[in-house]
Formats: sequence, C-alpha cells, structure tokens
Amino acid sequence: MIEYSYTDFLGHRSIKHNPSGYSLDLDISEDSTIFGGPARFPHKIGPLDCFFRASSPNGGTPLIITGRDLNEHDQFLRDLCIDPSLQYVEIGAGLGEFTPSLVDRYNGSLEHKPIVIDPADYQVIRELLKYAIDFGFCDELNDKFREWIKRCDTILDPNKVTLVNLTLGDALSENTYLNGSSDVVIDHRGPLTYPSTETIHDEALGDDVIKQRVSNLEKRLAKPGGILLSDGLTKFRGA
Repeated sequence: MIEYSYTDFLGHRSIKHNPSGYSLDLDISEDSTIFGGPARFPHKIGPLDCFFRASSPNGGTPLIITGRDLNEHDQFLRDLCIDPSLQYVEIGAGLGEFTPSLVDRYNGSLEHKPIVIDPADYQVIRELLKYAIDFGFCDELNDKFREWIKRCDTILDPNKVTLVNLTLGDALSENTYLNGSSDVVIDHRGPLTYPSTETIHDEALGDDVIKQRVSNLEKRLAKPGGILLSDGLTKFRGA
C-alpha cells in the first residue's frame, strides 16, 4: 500500500508520496481557500505556487517539476511556427503544455513522434495527482490536477511520445540514436535553468562553466541545420 503524508505550515501545503520522496507542494497564501467548492485566491495560481519536488537523480539540487500552460511559456514557444515534418525534442518538459499540445493539435499530421527527455517519474506524479483530487481541494486546483494527469497520460503513451526517462547526459550515453536526431531542440526552464540535474554542482567551476557543459550536451541532439531554442534565443544551429 502506498503511503502519503500531508503537512500544512504557514500557507505551505505538501502531499508527499512516501515511497518515492516525491511531493506536491502548494505555496499559496494563508488567506486562500483551497478546500472544497469554489476557490478564493488573491491572484492566479502560478507555476511556482503549485509544483512537484523530487530528489535529484545524482544527489544534487532537488528537481522542481512545474506544469506551465502554454500561455505561461515564454513568448518564443507561444509563437513557434510548427512544421509537422520536423523532429521536436523537449528537454526537461515536466508537466508543461508544449509537447502535449503539439500532440493534440498535430497528432494526425506529425511525421515524427515528439521526444521528451526528462528524469521525472511520471507514474508517481500521476498517482500523486489522483490522490490529491480525492483529498478534497477546491475545484480550481482539481481542474489543474486533471489537466496534468492528461499530460502525464500523453507523455507516457509510447504511441504519441518517445519518453527518454533519464537526465540528458545519461540519455545521450544510453541512447546513441539521439545524437544528431532532432530538427528543433527545446529547453524551456529545463537543465539550462537547473544545471545541477545534469551534474553535481561544483562551486569551484561556477555556474557559467556548468551551464556550458549542459549546453554542449544539448547541441549534440541537433542534426545538421537543427536549432536549439532556450529562453527565447536560438542558442545553436547545427552545422
């Protein structure tokens, strides 16, 4: 039997999936009503008000897994012109809407299944979300949780998405077909934002060196003429 625990301290609520150590964290102000029926929030629930936390695969900084809707993504992703003939790969997708929306909108015409590279345990996240819905939270949160379950289902469906459930470095080492495989490589708040998911942070190296190492890994995914998009910039175009 899976055990869960719930804590509530100064507006920070957390449901923990005890066997895995994953938790669903709600950092919502104390004057918000989050239980039962309609919600009362002083502001729209943002991606860092409700997120998942998990231990890093390499013992570094804990993973922060968010579920941004497409309208909460940076402008470069919202405006990206999709070409169904191209191979897309998203690194550190979490529960973001980009890849699931790509599948939903273009599933019949995509020539290649999107690839998601992310060490997050989507099965555990899905179990946590189903438990949270039964916990008695308000309608607004439960609607969000149901949408995230749908995204989990999409990412976990091998007929829709190729999920490589590893850190980027391990994915490239263990799945050599990924090298030079993709036309469009997307890192939106992924390992370039949280580089310790790829390498244990060494303060002597500094953030810039560590991020460059992550960037070099990401460049390996791009085929000749492929592009790496991060933070709204074309970081790299394959030779």
